Amino acid sequence: MNTYVLNIASSLALTLASSPLGESAVDTAKRLQLGGFRNHDFNLLLVMTALVAFGVIMEGPEIVHEARNAWLQCRGRRARHRSIAPWITLIGAIGWLFIAVGVAGEVYWEVKVSHDDEAITSFDEQKLGDAEKSAADANKLAGELGVKVDELPSFVAKREGELNDNIAQFRRYARFAQGQTANDLKRLKDDTDALNNARDDATAAAKQAERERAAMEAANAPRYLTPQQQADFVAKMATFPGLSANVLTTPSNTPDVGPLAALLESLLVQAKWKTGSMQGLAGWAKYVHVCVGKSPKPAVVSSASIFAAELNADGIPAFVDNTIEPNIQATGVGTLLPNPDLLVIVGSKQ
Repeated sequence: MNTYVLNIASSLALTLASSPLGESAVDTAKRLQLGGFRNHDFNLLLVMTALVAFGVIMEGPEIVHEARNAWLQCRGRRARHRSIAPWITLIGAIGWLFIAVGVAGEVYWEVKVSHDDEAITSFDEQKLGDAEKSAADANKLAGELGVKVDELPSFVAKREGELNDNIAQFRRYARFAQGQTANDLKRLKDDTDALNNARDDATAAAKQAERERAAMEAANAPRYLTPQQQADFVAKMATFPGLSANVLTTPSNTPDVGPLAALLESLLVQAKWKTGSMQGLAGWAKYVHVCVGKSPKPAVVSSASIFAAELNADGIPAFVDNTIEPNIQATGVGTLLPNPDLLVIVGSKQ
């Protein structure tokens, strides 16, 4: 009888030794190994995230350069350098490469961390199953022995209670570990999304600045007639030889007003017109006005219409203005012809 009791007690001792509190050295080493793998993969995931952040920072000089040029041009100032310095482009390209490598690394190491978490959870579930099986075996052995030894049932009941407490504690730990892992992954995803959003915002801002710069350059592009357009203009105006015209420019912040006025006067001279010109000191006008007054001669009306139509066809806004008399009084630099047939006022581009 004593030998039988000792055998049953030994079985119960082995069963209890398989609980989480009696975890073997092999299981402890296995758990530490799995935890080490996860920590290693998670650290590499953080490195990839830092690489993405560093890449975004390296793209900063290119964005700042473009934004600065756009700001200067918006204020009417000319940028010192119209093209991006090579080192800015090179740093931006390296930053883009860091971002690409970092994003790919984040995807890879996030999958690795997920696999590590699954391995840890699987190990914990296996140990939990072993613990539950051991508890069932202990109950079976205690049931077999209960009819033979009066003291052993209370001993088994006590150990079973301790085992249930250990199982509950282990389950709480498992849920805590899973929740912590989920929180870490969510925080990492939020950080990655924030970095991606910052990169997208920076890229969108750079593209918007480039579009605004292109629009400003187009708006400030000088008005000009190509050689063929000049020849056509002279041919049309030459059908009205002997007419006279004054070319008047008004103060404007558009740099092409003076050159365009000088070109138009030169073309009228080639068409055998009499011309005078003056750079006015006051007044303001927009586009090109071909002024004929309220009672012009038929030939003057025809020549003014052709004058404005030719400029409009060449992309230079112009119109016939009968509200201003050709013999206008103006002060400035230059000489105006007395009683001209036409007055051409060259104003700002827009």
